[in-house]
Amino acid sequence: MDSTPAELWTEILHHLRQRDLPSIMLANRTFAQLGRPLLFRHFEFTPYATVAPQQFFLPAPRALRWASERLDFWASDRIAPLVRTCVLSPQRPVAAHRLDQDGKPRYVAVTADEAVVLLDNFIQNLAKFSRTMSFTMMSLPLTNNTLASIYHSLPQLRELCLCFSTPLPDTSSLGFEIRGSGPKIEALNLWSDAAETGESLGSLHAISSFFNPKHLKHLELLGSWTTGAEKLPHLPLLSHCTLEFTNLAAPNFYAELFSKFLAIEWLRVSWVRGEEPGTPPAAIFDKRQSWLRSIKCLHVSNHVLPAFLASTDNATELNISGSTPITDIVTNLRDVRAPHITTLLLSGEIPAFAALELSEVIASFPRLVHLSVTVRYFDVHHEPDVHPVDRTVRILGPHLAYSLHRSSCTQTIAKLFLGALAKSPFDPRHSSS
Repeated sequence: MDSTPAELWTEILHHLRQRDLPSIMLANRTFAQLGRPLLFRHFEFTPYATVAPQQFFLPAPRALRWASERLDFWASDRIAPLVRTCVLSPQRPVAAHRLDQDGKPRYVAVTADEAVVLLDNFIQNLAKFSRTMSFTMMSLPLTNNTLASIYHSLPQLRELCLCFSTPLPDTSSLGFEIRGSGPKIEALNLWSDAAETGESLGSLHAISSFFNPKHLKHLELLGSWTTGAEKLPHLPLLSHCTLEFTNLAAPNFYAELFSKFLAIEWLRVSWVRGEEPGTPPAAIFDKRQSWLRSIKCLHVSNHVLPAFLASTDNATELNISGSTPITDIVTNLRDVRAPHITTLLLSGEIPAFAALELSEVIASFPRLVHLSVTVRYFDVHHEPDVHPVDRTVRILGPHLAYSLHRSSCTQTIAKLFLGALAKSPFDPRHSSS
């Protein structure tokens, strides 16, 4: 052991589960020293519990005292500098009537103002976690004080995920003083679990300060963002973007948003869950948009497929996914010619796998080299005791060379795959495993 470099042991310990680290740290002093930073690298904290909107619960007094002591421990000078990832979220669902071993209630119903006592305590101690590189805040109230603390207290932050449970307040009441350059965020995820209510999250202007043009490379905008794109800076380093369209957006919102993408290479677009899919705004496909020339990979749902595929001449990889039957996807592709696509990934529902006509898919992509089909649901009437599960067929062409994973496939399922592939235009040469 003395001859093994410490870096190698650190790499080995890094692959252990966090709950297994204390045991190996008891083996000797070396493991104790190497395992300590790994043991405290991830901190999760739940400031309150909830069963429904506006129904809040705090732990009973004894448990509340324990939660406060736990926060004090993690925020101590010995532990807080070791934290690299931090997740803040409410505990849910919770049974309000649950009792502890002494027959006393585990949770006590409180008002919204009383529920944030632990959350406020955490925000006050946020500066102690100054070496945190990844911060996630799920379904908790976003206030002026919280935004300012994240911006000013976490200078080494590289990844930020904010999930909003309620629409953002008015921009004028949410703004905070900008001092210095702020965190050098490379990945920004903004998401709303209130999107299904049809509410608008408001303006991106409220959090535009977190869009660092010198560092931001990955962006996710999920939920009903409607205005404020014109306030964002141009993002020359942004290469990966995930976006959900909404019918609530202002007329020029998406045109302004896409104009900020200068060199994006990977784009995933879909429609907000719960809304009737519409047509993407035509303004985003203006040939003057830089992203149309830089895009290499498109990950789209069937609803927005024709508009994006017809406008992106340089994309070489296309991923079509969603709950749409693949037969509908094939129908959508019949009127599309995409000679630039060399890799195609299909994922969807199929009533019967044999119904998929691969020849119709291939006809739209004359330069196709790689084809991967993921079957989410299929007809197993030939063998009723088989439950629908995910299955993937990979085809490497232009001559047929597919790989069929049989580890959990029955012979019946294998026959369904082979029957569909027999209808494809590829040569009947294959390898299966």
